[in-house]
Amino acid sequence: MDILERINELYPLFTKKQKGIADYLLANPEEISYITLAQLSQHTSASELTILRFCQKLGFPSFLDLKEQFRDYTQKMIKLASSSS
Repeated sequence: MDILERINELYPLFTKKQKGIADYLLANPEEISYITLAQLSQHTSASELTILRFCQKLGFPSFLDLKEQFRDYTQKMIKLASSSS
């Protein structure tokens, strides 16, 4: 299961603020690998602590682990796109 599937699966369990974070992540998956916690906090109007709790709810001990999952997802999509060309 990739990171987007995991977020979609857990989406009904999220709080309103966590759903806002999830919506941003789902809409901008290619950006997440390079964004800082502070920048994500600004984009989603959620505190850094709320984002860290969101990461934990997804099963990641840190924001860096979440970013790594998005990096893996992005690389996988690039490989799929280049192999189908």
